[in-house]
Amino acid sequence: MSPNVEDANTSINEAFLEVRKRFENLKDAVIYLNHREIPSSSMRVQPILNLSFFNKNTRSYRVEVALTSKIDSKTPMNDLPHDVLVGWLAHELGHVYDYKNRSWWGMLGYGVLYVTSRRFMKKAEQRADKYAIQNGFLVDILKTKRYMLNHIEMDEKYKRRLQKYYYSPEEIEAMAKD
Repeated sequence: MSPNVEDANTSINEAFLEVRKRFENLKDAVIYLNHREIPSSSMRVQPILNLSFFNKNTRSYRVEVALTSKIDSKTPMNDLPHDVLVGWLAHELGHVYDYKNRSWWGMLGYGVLYVTSRRFMKKAEQRADKYAIQNGFLVDILKTKRYMLNHIEMDEKYKRRLQKYYYSPEEIEAMAKD
């Protein structure tokens, strides 16, 4: 099934289409892309809550990309380097991969745990990276992590969040060696 794109900026759209094409395990998933302001993050993916939500085989998802990056709160997301966008979107599709075999009840539990348990949130974010890496995005994930952590004007609160909940570049390299 071809990807669906709503209000997508050209560079983000191109990166999304590349990730969709390369993420073999999600070729039949219905995933929409929406470019809009998101209050607390730069990108996120969620299942669409409609009647299809209750059947994991027909469930659809929406990837939302903020207008501006939370890395520095001023850089338009479409101005980020292509490989950074690819790595970031691969991480988001790693979440879709994590969601796709969960029952609707399992998805509800996932959502509750994600917002109430920092330990669960960390594991969920790391699983998304792991699934993206297993699907051929190791280099892209590493480039994205390094870009985010080494960005000169990055908000310190955002950097601490990345360090607390996500794999570090060194941990990703260690996984690649195993």
